[in-house]
Amino acid sequence: MARRGDSGPGLAALVVLVVLASGGAGTVFGDSPADAPSTPLGISGANRSISLAEALALADAQSLEVKRAGVQTRIARGEEREAVLGWVPSVSASAGISATDGQVQGSFGDFRDVDFRSAAPAAALRLSLNPAEVWFSTVAASYLAEGATEQELAVRRLVLIRVAELYYELVRQNENHRIARLGVEDSRDLFRIADVLLRQGTGRGDDAERARGQLAAAEQRLLDAERRAFFASVNLATALDLDPTIVLDPTPEGAQEQTLVAGEADAESILRQALESRPEVAEARRQLEAMRSRRSGDVARIAAPTVEAFYREGATGETYSDLSGLRNYGIAASWNFSARGLARVRTADARAEEARLVVAQVEQAVRADALGAWSEVQVAGTRLEKAREARAAAESTLRISQVRYRNGTSPVIETLLAEQQLDHARLSEVAAVIDYNLAQVRLRAQLGPVTPGDFLAPPSAGSP
Repeated sequence: MARRGDSGPGLAALVVLVVLASGGAGTVFGDSPADAPSTPLGISGANRSISLAEALALADAQSLEVKRAGVQTRIARGEEREAVLGWVPSVSASAGISATDGQVQGSFGDFRDVDFRSAAPAAALRLSLNPAEVWFSTVAASYLAEGATEQELAVRRLVLIRVAELYYELVRQNENHRIARLGVEDSRDLFRIADVLLRQGTGRGDDAERARGQLAAAEQRLLDAERRAFFASVNLATALDLDPTIVLDPTPEGAQEQTLVAGEADAESILRQALESRPEVAEARRQLEAMRSRRSGDVARIAAPTVEAFYREGATGETYSDLSGLRNYGIAASWNFSARGLARVRTADARAEEARLVVAQVEQAVRADALGAWSEVQVAGTRLEKAREARAAAESTLRISQVRYRNGTSPVIETLLAEQQLDHARLSEVAAVIDYNLAQVRLRAQLGPVTPGDFLAPPSAGSP
C-alpha cells in the first residue's frame, strides 16, 4: 500500500519483525481468499481498458436505437418530399387504333350505319388538386419531418446518458473493489499481529478472534465487490455491443471530478434553456403544429375548391399515315361536401387538442427534470466537499496514530483502525466524485441536444 511509505516503520515491515522476533511463527493465511485468483466467478476473459470518451463514441456509432431513429428521420423527410410533389402536374401519353362497324346513335338521336377506322396518338398534362389542402398537407409533413429530427436527437441524448451512467457505475464498482482489496490486506495484518502477540503471551484470545472475524468479513466484502465490478462490466459491454466476457477496466480519469455546467448557473436560467433547447419539447411542439395544419387541410378539403386543368395534344385519323392535329384543353373547379368530411374535421380538432396537452405534459416534465438535475448538482457538490473534509480528517487521524505508535503511547491496532477509517473515507470521496460527475452529466443533458464531447470536460484543479 502506497500510504505505508509514511515516516516511521511501515506496518508490513512491522509484521515481519514481529514474526521474526517470535521465532518465525507460522501463519494461517495460505488459503485465504486474498491469495486466491482475482476473479472468483470463474471468468477468464481478457481485460480491456476503456475511457468514457471511447464508450460514448461507440454508443453514438453503434447504438441500434440511434440508427433506428435516423431511419425514421429519413422516412419523415421522404414523406415531406412526397407532399411537396403533390404540386407537380401528372403527365400521360397514349396511342391506339380502333375500328367501329355497325349502327351508332348521333348526338341528336338519329341512327345510322357506320364503318370506319381511327388512330389517336396523344400526350396529356393534367392537374387536379385542392390548393389549400395540398398547402396545409405540405406544411404538416414539414413539421413532422422536423419533429422526427428532434426525436432522433432525443434518442441520441438518452443513449449517451445511459452509457455515461453505466460507465460511471463501472468506475464506482472498480473503486469499491480496489478499496475492498486494501481492506483485506489491512485485516490480514491485524490478524497476524494479534496472532503473534497471542503466541508470545502478551495478547488476548478474544482480540485474535475478533481480528479473525474482521478478516472473514473483509474477504466477503471483497468477493461481493468483485461480483459487482464484473456485472458492471457486463452491463456496459452489452450496451456497447461488445463481447461481455471481456472485462472492461475504466481509465483513471473516470474517478476524477468533471464540471460540465458552469457553477454560477441558477435554476431560472437552467429551466429557460431546457425549455428552449430540449429536443423532446421541440418535437412535441412540431407535432402540435402538424396536427393543426392537418386540421386546416381537412377543412380546406370541404370548403376550398378542387381545381382541375388539362391540356391534351394529339392527332387523329383513319390510319397513322393519315393523321390530323387535335388539341383539347380546359379548366374547372368543384366542391365536395360530405358528412364524412365534417366528421374528419372534428377528429382533427381532437387530435390537435391531444397534441397541445402532450406539449404541456412534456414541458412540465422537462421543468421537473431540469430543476431536479440542478438540485442534484448542488447537493452532490456539497457532499463532495464534506467527503473531502472527512478524508482530510482521516489522514490527520492516521498521522497522529502513527506518531503515538512510534512514541509507544498507543497500540498498533489503533493505527490499523485509523488506516481502515482512511480507506472508507477515500471510498466515500470517490463515490462522491462519481455522484457529482453523474449529476453534471444529467444536468448537461437537460440543456438540449448532446454529443459525446458534451459529456467530456478537463478535470478540475481540485480533483483528487
